[in-house]
Amino acid sequence: MPTPITTGPARIVWGNPINGRPKIDQNNRPVLDDQGKQITQWAFGIAIPKADFGPLWQAMTSEAQTVFPQGVPANFAWKIKDGDGLDDQGKPFNTREGYAGCYVLSVSTESFAPRVVRLNGGAYSDMTEGIKTGDYVRVALNLKAHSGKLGTRGSMPGIYVNPVMVEFLGYGEAIQHGPDAMAVFGGQTVALPPGASAVPLAPQGNMPVLPMPAAMPGVPLGNPTHHAPRPGFAPAVVPGGMNYAATAQPVHTTTAYPSNVPPAHDFVTNAAPGMMGTPPTIPAHAGMPGFPSNQQSR
Repeated sequence: MPTPITTGPARIVWGNPINGRPKIDQNNRPVLDDQGKQITQWAFGIAIPKADFGPLWQAMTSEAQTVFPQGVPANFAWKIKDGDGLDDQGKPFNTREGYAGCYVLSVSTESFAPRVVRLNGGAYSDMTEGIKTGDYVRVALNLKAHSGKLGTRGSMPGIYVNPVMVEFLGYGEAIQHGPDAMAVFGGQTVALPPGASAVPLAPQGNMPVLPMPAAMPGVPLGNPTHHAPRPGFAPAVVPGGMNYAATAQPVHTTTAYPSNVPPAHDFVTNAAPGMMGTPPTIPAHAGMPGFPSNQQSR
C-alpha cells in the first residue's frame, strides 16, 4: 500500500497540475503505452521550505525502507532537488525563482488529472483553470517505492510521488521559464519592413454588389413589409408566378445583447507568504544515502 501524506504550503515552480502534457523521454521522444498510444502526464514541481520538509522526508524514507530494508541504493531516485545545490551543469538552483531555501519535489501521474479545489466560505469548489506556475498550493500525495522496472533500460529504483488532490491557496508572481525576452531582444524598436503594418489590415477588394430585382407589374418598390394595395390598383398576379401582395414577408426583429454576462473574476491581491526559512536538520536513517543535489526529479 502507498504511503499517504499531505504537504504544507508550497509554491509551484514548474509545470501545472491542471494541464496534462504528452510524456517524453530524456531524448525528447514520445513515450507510448502498451497499445502504442502517446501517454499523457500531469507533472509539476513544488518548492517546500526546508524548515517544513521534515515530515515529508520522514514519510519518504519510511516508504523507501519497505522495499529496501537493508539500505536504500545510492542510485535511488528521490524525486527531490536541493534548491541551494547545483544542477547537472554545475549551475546553482537558487538562481531560479522560488528555489532558494527550499527542497523542490517532483509530482506526477499518468493515471488521471488530479482534482484541484479551493476553499470558499467553508466549502470546497473545483478549479478547472486559473492556476499558473508561481501560485501556492497544498498537495495530497501517495508515495510508493519501487525497485525499478526489470528489463527496462535506464530504469532505476526510486519512489513514485503521485498527486491525489491539490488545494489552491493563493496567487503568486508568475514564474516564466526559458530565456528572458528583454535579454534576447534588448527592448529596441525595430523599423517595420515594407508591407508590414502596426495595426491589423482591413480586408482587401470591394464588397460584392447584389443585382436589384426587376420591378414587377403592380408591385411598388420600397418597404417590402408594406402589403396594402394602392388606391385604384388591384394586387397583381404574375403569370406562372406568385401573388406578391398576398405573400407574407419576413418580419425582422432585433434581439437585445445578453445583459447577464458574469463579471470578470476578482483575483486575490495578496499572494501567500514567502517560503524562505532555515534549512532543517533532516533526521538520519540507517542505510539511507545523503541528500545530493543531483537526485532525479523530472
